[in-house]
Amino acid sequence: MLRVGVIGTSWWADRAHIPGLKTIPGVEIEAISGRNPERLKIIADKYEIPGRYTDYHDLLKSDKIQAVCIVTPNYLHYPITMEALSRRKHVLCEKPLAVSFYQAKEMYDKVKEVGVRHMVPFTWRFVPAAMRMKELIDEGYIGRVYHIEARYLAGWLSNPDIPASQRTQKKIAGTGALSDTGSHLIDFIRWTAGDFKAVVADMAIFIGERKEEMTGKMVKVDIDDSTIFMAKLTNEAQAVIHVSRVAKTRENYINVEISGEDGTLIFELEVEGEDWAIGKLYGSQKDDVKPQPLPIPERLLKNYEEAKSNLTGRFLFAKIMQAFKEGIESGREPVPNFYDGMKVQEVMQAIEDSSVKRKWIEL
Repeated sequence: MLRVGVIGTSWWADRAHIPGLKTIPGVEIEAISGRNPERLKIIADKYEIPGRYTDYHDLLKSDKIQAVCIVTPNYLHYPITMEALSRRKHVLCEKPLAVSFYQAKEMYDKVKEVGVRHMVPFTWRFVPAAMRMKELIDEGYIGRVYHIEARYLAGWLSNPDIPASQRTQKKIAGTGALSDTGSHLIDFIRWTAGDFKAVVADMAIFIGERKEEMTGKMVKVDIDDSTIFMAKLTNEAQAVIHVSRVAKTRENYINVEISGEDGTLIFELEVEGEDWAIGKLYGSQKDDVKPQPLPIPERLLKNYEEAKSNLTGRFLFAKIMQAFKEGIESGREPVPNFYDGMKVQEVMQAIEDSSVKRKWIEL
């Protein structure tokens, strides 16, 4: 039995991490930590989690716990992970791995030193249409990659009356749309098309002030609502990427089009409707035929019907947690892991630097 501790009681822990863990045979959630005692009790009671801590340090001291899932604000990823690693716990840490490349590199160096298993849940890698896209690229469907056009559009901050939160403050989140959704696209492109070589970027804040919910005071927004950047990959492919949290009418919309010497593939996902978690895949290898819908093999839809009550947790995160468990049991590194998280952080750091310096930044 793998005994896991969950650090964080947010909506994302409730929707994704905990249901994912509860789906996997041979995994038991031994304890949970959260700073708000009332919220902690609600989540612990809901999932019948016996150990309850308002201080994560106490959870990490428990010898019963072999692995932890860190589902906290971004600025806490580094200190919690470093303490967990010092106690030789296996760690699954939410993305972005840290708030800077330097922190992420320390985390990766530490995990190599300690020798435990580690993972970063870049969720969209586990969508069946994305998995099929990766398979086809690896099989040579598009041949040499020429260029990528990618968008991740969300609109949850498009209303200026939405109050300030931890996700609109640089000291807590690091960056805005770039960390929140851009990290996903950077990882997706690394996974499917190749690593990044250089970037040039522009980061924009469109709603410069928001009201604090508790005080009613207007406070400055100091992280990006929207980021656009161009990139050159190490295989000389070009990429154009746009991420936004102020794209009105969009909830979660992802579109990644990869074109190459022999064909084009398009991955698309929007979080709406019953079957959103399957995603959509289009492709063509003919000059005179536009990309057509491509089938998703049944083997990639295993357990899908049973998970429809919560596709995020019981389908996508169940795959993530299964990979984490298998990595711990086998001693092999699950993917994506801290190396991938560090490489994404490196690209994001270069994007920030480029936006400030107004020039191309080499990685």
